[in-house]
Amino acid sequence: MKRLFSRLFVSAALLLGAVSVPVPLEALEVTAEPENIVASRLEGRWEISLVISRFLGREWDGSKRATLEFISDSSVIDQIPEQYQEEIFADLTIYMAGKVIVEGKAYSFILTEVHGTPQMAAFYTEEDGSFSGVEFFHIMVALGEKRADDLLLLGDDFNGQQFLAFVRSPYSE
Repeated sequence: MKRLFSRLFVSAALLLGAVSVPVPLEALEVTAEPENIVASRLEGRWEISLVISRFLGREWDGSKRATLEFISDSSVIDQIPEQYQEEIFADLTIYMAGKVIVEGKAYSFILTEVHGTPQMAAFYTEEDGSFSGVEFFHIMVALGEKRADDLLLLGDDFNGQQFLAFVRSPYSE
């Protein structure tokens, strides 16, 4: 009987020891999905549509027309700090990564989904280029008859907030 307990104790110790060994993080990667409407149509330059945004119940108080430009660049995921990879993005699929230029300032972003809703995670950066924070936004694309007629909808990170509407900029090409 003593021998059986010894074996169980040794087996349990080995098992617990194996559990405490750090497991290396799986590298984040972009999962190409041609059927993902947002990822396949997001790239390009967009400008706010005040009329559609008002129709949706969202006023824009900016003094000039807001513009966004999305540029695909999958190398952005290599810059995401390990802490974010473990705490935020470990279980999320990344459909696109790149830069979004907002009024001349570039932010790194990734496109994912949370609870089935497309989400953009935009990263704040320090002057040295390191990431110092992340903010999530709901993001959707409604397809137009032609690519030039697409509509981009951008909302805050919680439900119940009206979206801002953007149309493709006529100056993008």
